[in-house]
Amino acid sequence: MNPPSIIIALSSAREKLLSAQIESAALDSEILLAHVLKLERYYLHIEPDRLLTPAELAEFTALITRRSEHEPLAYILGQREFYSLDFIVKPGVLIPRPETELLVDLVLEIVGSKAAQIVDIGTGSGAIACAIAKNAPLAHLFALDISDEALAVTRQNVQKHYLNKQITVLKSDLLQNAPLELDIVVSNPPYIPAADIPALMPEVQKEPLLALSGGEDGLMLIRRLITEATLHLKAGGYILIEHGYDQAEAVQKLLQSAGFIGISSKLDLAAIPRVTMAKKALE
Repeated sequence: MNPPSIIIALSSAREKLLSAQIESAALDSEILLAHVLKLERYYLHIEPDRLLTPAELAEFTALITRRSEHEPLAYILGQREFYSLDFIVKPGVLIPRPETELLVDLVLEIVGSKAAQIVDIGTGSGAIACAIAKNAPLAHLFALDISDEALAVTRQNVQKHYLNKQITVLKSDLLQNAPLELDIVVSNPPYIPAADIPALMPEVQKEPLLALSGGEDGLMLIRRLITEATLHLKAGGYILIEHGYDQAEAVQKLLQSAGFIGISSKLDLAAIPRVTMAKKALE
């Protein structure tokens, strides 16, 4: 049997993904075939009758099979774009989300062109730390995570974006190994209530539980983070925390109880309160 053309291969792949209830079946098929062919997606529509080689077909079929089993596209490709930068991602690391770009925007508004000491807690792939560093060249960042797998990927991304002099990567349980007198603490911590994990999309369930589960009410690590931040932030320093769509009020109350001032929650592009920020009172 001769290898199929691009258009036939895409049609077959789309049907397989649709039968596996992958909603983005057509798009994912095109992305994966373009990845195999090492070409831009638009080429697939310019040369739809081009025949695949046996090797290309075998690789494409294998990738479609992985996607049909609900493996996240980012893990299959080994990368994800975040804040207009490409990041290495692997199983064992949370995949960066577009809504998390709000955290970076808010930190950059605070820092401007000034020097600053910033810590990114639960750095995962290092996407937040790298995006801030790229856009705030006088800032020094500490990228912290408790996961050795995550830290290995963080180091790869720091190296990839030539940020070794600007970012220090450290193993740490929240702020345990963070320096004192910080200007900003930023974090996208695990905040999903444990009981909600089994109901998550199959793709999300393939991401590390350590990066998803926030304990019984989703706020276990956020409580600790806020308490520890009071010890590590300098007076007038800022804390910014990403959280769930229905957690803004609870996070505000935790910050208020810890003595923070200027507390506010910011909306993401879907008009969901996604990040709550506050300032440590001047002493």
